[in-house]
Amino acid sequence: MPNRSDSVQDTAIEADLLADRLDLGIAFAGAHAAGVEHTALFTEKLGLVVGSDHPVATAAQPLSAAALAGVPLGLLSADFATRLHIDRYFDECGVAPDIAVEANSISALLEFVRRGSLATVLPDAITRAHADLLPIPLDPPLPIRTVELLRRHTAYHSAAARAFTSEIHATARDY
Repeated sequence: MPNRSDSVQDTAIEADLLADRLDLGIAFAGAHAAGVEHTALFTEKLGLVVGSDHPVATAAQPLSAAALAGVPLGLLSADFATRLHIDRYFDECGVAPDIAVEANSISALLEFVRRGSLATVLPDAITRAHADLLPIPLDPPLPIRTVELLRRHTAYHSAAARAFTSEIHATARDY
């Protein structure tokens, strides 16, 4: 599946949908396997996030990708689609990031950022939910991506799956 997050998770979700092991899945937009129906839920913007005591917290201008190379980062581990998206950004900018910590927990990353000199890259919705975190604009910004609901096109859709689909679309409209 070219031009995606090259995400093993997305491939596994689609395989499970097609094998009737899952009723629904959530993944990022891109090419999907034949027989997988997808509908957009919302767009997600990633951004650099720091604590209030971080050295770049007072930056008046957007931070260039080149300047970001010198900022110690705490990032999600490589098994997250978000990390693959971030790695692609650095590759496209020709930047070798200074990755000080990898974690498989957003909560852990938030604590590292709050308590230390690390920065991280997270969805803006998480940053907005934590008043003690500061978003730092990047130049160029990280690409926006679309989150989609996946389901098998020809499968029977249970009442629970239909109810969940309705609820997630209603929630996504408010996002």
